[in-house]
Amino acid sequence: MQHVANAINNASHKVTTETTDIQAVANTNTTTIKTGETLKIEAGKNLVSQVDETGKKVLVSTAKEVEFDKVTVGDASIDKDDGINAGNKQIKDVASGGDINVPTNEKNAANIGDLKAVSKALTNKGLVFKGDDATAIEKKLGETLESKGGADENSLTENNIGVNSDGQNLHVKLAKDIKDLDSVVLGTDASDKDTVALT
Repeated sequence: MQHVANAINNASHKVTTETTDIQAVANTNTTTIKTGETLKIEAGKNLVSQVDETGKKVLVSTAKEVEFDKVTVGDASIDKDDGINAGNKQIKDVASGGDINVPTNEKNAANIGDLKAVSKALTNKGLVFKGDDATAIEKKLGETLESKGGADENSLTENNIGVNSDGQNLHVKLAKDIKDLDSVVLGTDASDKDTVALT
């Protein structure tokens, strides 16, 4: 009877575990479990293990919530220290960063729609110009404002007009000493009795 008891106690089952990972060396271990002993399979970090409904199979799967130091997919990667490297690929379907006037949105990522909205707002706001008559001229960014003096470009002189700033406005001023003039006409023409022509 003692021999039978020893035979039963020494009877065993061999359990083999194998784990492979494309980024790790395959590791194969074989262990011997005697009758009455328990083999405990513990899932590591980011894994879960459970016995199926038949009671004969142990399922090891990835947890629904995982934590990694780095994840790489092709050329793209997410690193806990270096952040996101998209691998020169587009990041698609990014939600709007939100209202730019809300302080809590300042660190949000902006999408193309956000940039277009800001660009449109700046373009439409444009610039406002006024002359001595205080009439406002509004121009969108990219539009042209023409400043006309009325003289032919071939009959102009230089260094007789200055433009000065007072910190708020630009002032166009005529020099006190006018130089390099061919003629000065006061009035409409030389036949007018109120006209004085200097040549």
